[in-house]
Amino acid sequence: MIYSMIRIKTITRILGLLLMAGTTQAGNPDRIGEAGATHLLINPWARSTGWAGANSSSIMGIEAIRLNVAGLVRSSNNELAFTRTNWFGGAGININSFGFKAKLGDAAALGFSIMSFDMGEFYRTTEDFPDGTLGTFSPTYTNIGLSFAYAFSEQTSGGITVRMVSESIADMNAMGVGIDAGIQYQSINERLTLGFSLRNVGPAMSYSGDGVDRRATEDGVLNPTARTMKSRVAPFELPSVLNIGVGYKVLVLGAGSGVNVAANFMANSFGRDVISLGAEYSYKNMVFVRGGFAYEEQIFNEELSTNVASGPTFGATFQLPYGEGKTLGIDYSYRDTYNKYTGIHTLGVLLGF
Repeated sequence: MIYSMIRIKTITRILGLLLMAGTTQAGNPDRIGEAGATHLLINPWARSTGWAGANSSSIMGIEAIRLNVAGLVRSSNNELAFTRTNWFGGAGININSFGFKAKLGDAAALGFSIMSFDMGEFYRTTEDFPDGTLGTFSPTYTNIGLSFAYAFSEQTSGGITVRMVSESIADMNAMGVGIDAGIQYQSINERLTLGFSLRNVGPAMSYSGDGVDRRATEDGVLNPTARTMKSRVAPFELPSVLNIGVGYKVLVLGAGSGVNVAANFMANSFGRDVISLGAEYSYKNMVFVRGGFAYEEQIFNEELSTNVASGPTFGATFQLPYGEGKTLGIDYSYRDTYNKYTGIHTLGVLLGF
C-alpha cells in the first residue's frame, strides 16, 4: 500500500510538471516562424500518421519515440523499423527513418531512432556569384534519439528521449540537443488510455561557420589586408509542444480485433494548437485500417493557414506472423496537403522478434 501511494504521488508530480511546462509555452500564433529545427515536429512513421497522430495515449513500440516515448515499453517484442516518406509530393524531398527497440526485461525498454532528410542538390550562390557557377551542395537535416521507457505497473509507464539535432548547408551548420518526456496510463480492462508528453525541450541553437564571415571592402573593392569579420547570428528556440491524448476501445470483436478511437491535443509553443481525431479497425492483429483528421485554426483559409500538412489522413498495415511471437508488418499512410502538393506518402516495414 505504501509503495502504491508513493508511485501514485510520483506520477502525479510528473504529470503536474508536464502540464505546467505546456501551459507556459503553449499555443502562441504570434510567434509563428520564430522557432527553428521545425523538422522535429514531423512524424516520419506510417502507423501513427495514418490516424493523424491522434493515438499518443495508446501508441506503442518504436513509433512511440516520436509522439509519446512512454509507449516504447508497451510492445512485447524487440523491434526494427524502416520508413521512407515522400514529403510534399513533387517537392523532391524524402525522409528516411530507422528505429530499433530492445527489451530490457519485462518492465523496461531501450530505443534508438534516426531521421534524415534527402533534399537533393542546390546551386551554391553568393552576392558576387548569383548565377550558381560555384557548384552545388546538399543540405542535411538529421536528428538522432536515444530513448528509455519503464513500466511502473501494468497500467502506467513513463519514458524519456535525448535527441541530437544537426542542420547544415554549404558553409554553415548548427547543433543542438532536445529532450522528450512522456507518461501513459491504461485502465485495468485496457479499454481507456491517457497520455501526456512534452517534446523538443532544450537550449537554443545557432548557426556558425564560414558563411557568417565577411572580408572588409572599400568602395566595393576587396581589401586583401583587411581582417575577416564574423557576423552575429541570432539563436533560435526548439519547437516545443505538449501532447495530451485520450483513447478508447469502443468495440472488441475478439482476440486482436476491434475498433479504437482516439484524440490528441497538441499545444504548440510557436504556432497554432492542433486537435487530432482518429480511428483504427483491426482484424486478428493482421490487418489494420486507419483514418484521422488534424485540425488547426484557419485550416480552410488558404491565405491564413500555416500548416499545409493539416487535414485528413488514412493508412493501413498488413502484419503477418513468421514464427512464434514474431511479426512482419508493411505500413502505409497518406496525408492530404489540400492540392498545394500531391500529398505526403509514407511507406514502412516493421519487424518484431
